[in-house]
Amino acid sequence: MAHQITGNQYYLEDDFNLININNSRFSPLHINARSLKRNIDKIKLYLSMLNHLFTIVAVSKTWETALNAIHFHIPSYTIVSMPRSNDIKCKGGSVDHM
Repeated sequence: MAHQITGNQYYLEDDFNLININNSRFSPLHINARSLKRNIDKIKLYLSMLNHLFTIVAVSKTWETALNAIHFHIPSYTIVSMPRSNDIKCKGGSVDHM
C-alpha cells in the first residue's frame, strides 16, 4: 500500500519505499555527512536502498577540500561542489549531486 508524504518527516528506508512519489516532480534530499571521506560508502549504500532517484542530493558538512572533492562521486548524479578552503581550521564544504 503506497503512502503520501505529509509535512516534513523522517523515514527509515522501508517506510520511505512505501511512499508514492511522483517521479516527474522536484525531489530534493539533504544529507549531513559529517565527513564525506568517512561516510561516502554509507551514503551510497543508503541511496541504493531507496526506490527513488532524487532530483538533487545536497550533502553538507562534507569536510572536503579542493584536493579530494573529485573522489566522492555518487552513481547516477553529476557533482557540483563547493569544497572548503585548504585552511585546516576551516570546516564545512558542500556537494550537490544532480
